[in-house]
Amino acid sequence: MNYFLFDHMPFYKKFRAPSMALVIPQLSMALLASIFLNEFAANTDKEKLKKILRNCLYITGGTVAVLALFYFFSDFTNESTNELRKNVNEALQGKGGDFARSYFAALKADRQAFYLSDMWRTIGFLFVGIAAIFMYAKQWIKPWVLYTALIVFSTIDLFGVARRYLKEENFVEPADLETAYNDTRADMQLKSDTSFYRIINLAAFNGNGYSADFGTAFNDAIASYKHNNIGGYSPAKLGLYQDLIENQIYKNLQAWASSPMTRDSFPVLNMLNMRYVIVPDRTDPKNNTVLPNPFAMGNCWLVKEVKFVKNADEEMRSLDSFNPAQVAFVDEKFKASVPFSPVYDSSAYIKLIENKNDEIKYEFNAASNQFAVFSEVYYPLGWKAYIDGKETPYCKTNYALRGLAIPAGKHSIEFVFDPASVRVGEKVARYANILSVLVVFFCLFMAWRSRNKKATENTKAV
Repeated sequence: MNYFLFDHMPFYKKFRAPSMALVIPQLSMALLASIFLNEFAANTDKEKLKKILRNCLYITGGTVAVLALFYFFSDFTNESTNELRKNVNEALQGKGGDFARSYFAALKADRQAFYLSDMWRTIGFLFVGIAAIFMYAKQWIKPWVLYTALIVFSTIDLFGVARRYLKEENFVEPADLETAYNDTRADMQLKSDTSFYRIINLAAFNGNGYSADFGTAFNDAIASYKHNNIGGYSPAKLGLYQDLIENQIYKNLQAWASSPMTRDSFPVLNMLNMRYVIVPDRTDPKNNTVLPNPFAMGNCWLVKEVKFVKNADEEMRSLDSFNPAQVAFVDEKFKASVPFSPVYDSSAYIKLIENKNDEIKYEFNAASNQFAVFSEVYYPLGWKAYIDGKETPYCKTNYALRGLAIPAGKHSIEFVFDPASVRVGEKVARYANILSVLVVFFCLFMAWRSRNKKATENTKAV
């Protein structure tokens, strides 16, 4: 089914996990069951009820028959099992055939046992459901008893399946998360620096010790658990940042490792505020350590010159060799966001005051107009800039960072993550919840009103 949907259903393959589409039948099945029960309970024609009940029995019997046929005729293997069997045979090169046969025979037996257990479990719940509907059709129980019984047994069914995925040992205390990863030597060395900085991890742990590996920087996210990391792993990182990784960061890492450490060796890493590099300890390979980078630009800085480039390609090429402390590159399409050129002021400064998840505050003071570069990834779909509380346009700078033209004077600067989609979504969710509650109360009122009306009519008829 998954392959069929993947090949034929529009936009299905656009999801990171296409199996998310299974939510649709989960919702639709429950909705259809509710509609069926409502129609069944509202029907007073005994012959029609018998027909419905008979059809339910046919469908249930057919379902049980299909389950039983699968149990008796399936070999309980799939493509991955066959591929594993092939790899095992190739690895053993004809030797150890008895071991391989016994392993796959045991695997098949386990799968059969699990399937049989679930099959009997399913048959049991089907029997309970049919029995409840049958008793209602015979008028042995009232509608509310039918509904209650089905809700209770459905909850038991769902709870049992859910507990397979979220077992008791999956629940942990919040305090346990603080110690999920033990401190390495590098972690302990970095504890003394309480400022806001970034690291990059080049120490790959292989079980016995550490080795230098550039691939670790973007394939291992453990360092991100305790530090602001230039690298790390994310399957859904911004394309803007991925471009920077592929075109600049890897080159900068090579330069850092192969040439003397100078300000011009790895400018992109400097503008990303890479203050430390985690590497294997040469004197003790079983541990890692940190190397400081004295040329990290920090969280924000003021440049002397803004150079406009024609397009993104030229902007990326400009990063091959430049001094981020002196110049900033801005695409021409953002010219309107830079209404003036910076004027050098030796006493001018900008510094980070506070950094939260959704709010970053800076303090600025200068006697002349300035242009500030912020070591934060440019993301206009939500991040807004404010100077003294007034929203101000900012621009994409140095291909991936944020730049802001700031007038002379003392100012408070804020970047706030406040996407319109979140605000609209919250309002829609709030009003939808209110509407849902009102609809429920309206339906209950109409049901009560209808019942009273019928009771009044019956009284008059008598």
